[in-house]
Amino acid sequence: MEESKQLKDYFDQKLAQQLAKLIEDVHPQFDGSGFVKQVAKQLKPLELKDRVAVMAQGLRDFLPEDYPEALDILIHILGPENPDKGGMFVHGFQLMPVEHFLGTYGLDHFDASMKAMYEITKRFTAEFAIRPFLIRYEKETLKILSQWVMDENEHVRRLVSEGTRPRLPWAMRLPSFITNPKPTLKLL
Repeated sequence: MEESKQLKDYFDQKLAQQLAKLIEDVHPQFDGSGFVKQVAKQLKPLELKDRVAVMAQGLRDFLPEDYPEALDILIHILGPENPDKGGMFVHGFQLMPVEHFLGTYGLDHFDASMKAMYEITKRFTAEFAIRPFLIRYEKETLKILSQWVMDENEHVRRLVSEGTRPRLPWAMRLPSFITNPKPTLKLL
């Protein structure tokens, strides 16, 4: 009988190879073997979030330096939208490094990053990536979320509630909403 894997163990060399293959299919100049080599040598001692961060850093190092160009490549590897209510809990975990890439490197590209979060959320979630945007661009992000709360896609609507939780497990806190949750109440 095979022992079940911990979630962190799915973020391994095999996942790095899968991501590399997806990227190479849409961007043949991507050095997939270099990406896999850089990522794989760092993973073993790390826990989940650190493994995701290493993969996101590898994406940053091996994708084009221009963030919008790199983001466009990543959007093209997202795959089909989640087919059911299980959504992110069943499908899409392989996109966690892409979501981390967005939240870490996309802050200076608000519009492109918000559009990408919308697309990622239909396949996984962007509840971690949206938090730095809520801190830096609270008013602008809340304006977009007020539109998304009525979106036809249930995963996008879920992002609005989960992404604005002041204290979300595994995620940075949103201090302004801890102090004053009023801006998020109307979204709920």
